[in-house]
Amino acid sequence: MDPELVFYSFRHAGKGAIRGKANKEIVDLLFGHADGSVSTQYGRGADMVVLRDANEKIGYPDVEWARVIENAKSTT
Repeated sequence: MDPELVFYSFRHAGKGAIRGKANKEIVDLLFGHADGSVSTQYGRGADMVVLRDANEKIGYPDVEWARVIENAKSTT
């Protein structure tokens, strides 16, 4: 396992995968970032359907998911 790959790496990859596919406010909500502006404190959060729809836009076309799933099953 690469010691340079940490949970933050997953967060960074996720933001890269959704960039340009959802608005910045929704992306920040999904990944726990805040822009620090006062306006983001009003009406904080988003409807779960909006977050789900944005989450479904994240994709990793180069990942061999069958292999990932099989490896996960073998470690449980």
